[in-house]
Amino acid sequence: MKQRIIPYFFGILTSALILGGFLVGRASAAPSTATGCFPDTNDHWAETFICWLKDNSITIGFADGTYKPENGVTRAEMSVFLQKIFNLADASSQSKANTAEANAKAYADSLVNTPPNSGDFVITAGPSVWTTGLNASSPYLDRYLHTVWLKTTAVPSDFTYQADIAVPTVIYGQFTQLKGMRLCYTVGAEAYINTVVLRAHHATNGLGTGYSEVNDQTDRLAGESTCRTYTIATPVNFEVGDYVSVGVVVHFNQLAGYVQISSTSLILSSTNSTAPSLP
Repeated sequence: MKQRIIPYFFGILTSALILGGFLVGRASAAPSTATGCFPDTNDHWAETFICWLKDNSITIGFADGTYKPENGVTRAEMSVFLQKIFNLADASSQSKANTAEANAKAYADSLVNTPPNSGDFVITAGPSVWTTGLNASSPYLDRYLHTVWLKTTAVPSDFTYQADIAVPTVIYGQFTQLKGMRLCYTVGAEAYINTVVLRAHHATNGLGTGYSEVNDQTDRLAGESTCRTYTIATPVNFEVGDYVSVGVVVHFNQLAGYVQISSTSLILSSTNSTAPSLP
């Protein structure tokens, strides 16, 4: 015959419900308004707990549709109840983990698959883009992995060093525009920078017609080591085939003079102007 351990059972079951409710993210172990789940549990002191068990498929009651809340409960039956509660908690935790993973993947996919329609982006050019331009053989470059050194074999002298940088003029069918540049440099002893020029070019019929220009003629003296941002007051949309040039004019007093360029970064922006498809 079954032991009548109703108070003992519901005491342990209450603790299990509280723990189960915590594990599955519920604010309480059982819904306070749950009633009418079995015809013989209405107004019973344990009704809300019994209904929580039924709602979560932990118990189905007897074949005649009743629960018989005053019947005895064996240890084996209690073990089944407790095992189902912890299985429910495990299933809920796994479901939440799966949902979080799915949400994270959906967000990542949206970032990859959604074309940008606002905001700035940066293109950084390496040391290889720098040249001595149309100068004579006196100016030269020492290139390293991340930097380029502007030097000369003739002093005193002023020489222009130039970087021509290809840019993405169209992204996802929309024109881009040049907004500015961030130039990082160090001016060595016996030299100074007297001009920095940033210019966008229309490559029309092979000719580079300049527009959207910044021309800084402030002397940057020996010993200065910084990153300086140059901003174009009124950006103009690129056209297909456009490019950007950066010019630095250096005055050398002695052969030991140099300017080290450590970073040349163009600041661009997407626009709302739709670019025509290429033929």
